[in-house]
Amino acid sequence: MTSKALRFLTVSSILAAFSLSLASSADAQTIRGILMESGSDRRIQLGEMVLVGEGGDTIDVTYSDDNGGFELTSDEPGDFIVLADALGYGAMAAGVFELGPGAEMTIQYRMDPFALPIEDLVVEFNRPLCEHQRALWSSHLQ
Repeated sequence: MTSKALRFLTVSSILAAFSLSLASSADAQTIRGILMESGSDRRIQLGEMVLVGEGGDTIDVTYSDDNGGFELTSDEPGDFIVLADALGYGAMAAGVFELGPGAEMTIQYRMDPFALPIEDLVVEFNRPLCEHQRALWSSHLQ
């Protein structure tokens, strides 16, 4: 085989691989969105976003960025549910989103805030009571 023929085969195989990768990324189903707090315009950072297929399998997992943005993709079309969880917010599920071949969807995902319980909170005061009372009285008298 001549070097010219070898170069032609190498270039052809690289182009074929590149076109296959373009075709598979073009066929991907994508859900993009912004994770936000319910009732406000506050965007939620580092929220875990999970794309779940109709069989209950996890298809994709990502975290919302500094602006609350996220992107989830699937190689196969179908029906999907999006789960979200973030510190200080109640975990939620949204869907069913039906995505055909190459479909894209943009959503706003809103989560309700909730108070985080603090277990075993102990406050200690190391100042003797008499000294504390004198400091209070002297500050009020001045």
